[in-house]
Amino acid sequence: MSLIINDAATVTVIRDLLAEIEANLHRNYPMSHLRRTALVTEENGEAMREALDVTRLPYDEIPRRYTQSPALGRLRSETLHTAVMAVRQLIEMEKENSR
Repeated sequence: MSLIINDAATVTVIRDLLAEIEANLHRNYPMSHLRRTALVTEENGEAMREALDVTRLPYDEIPRRYTQSPALGRLRSETLHTAVMAVRQLIEMEKENSR
């Protein structure tokens, strides 16, 4: 499969996602599908909490760039953590499938 990515935003997100996955691969990961899914759900809940914090700001005070706002930076971070846990779950499922 060939994937051509020429969008800077996409490249940045994929680079950050891969770096975060690599940083977390050494950690123990649950064997149970239920516990793995619970981790994804937990991270998603933390992202939801951060999104709620952002929406509590008056609309005209919400910065559009996450680099300019601690609240948006936390939302991006938690969203990235959610993606990492989801990818790790998929990796483990693929490993199990190939055994």
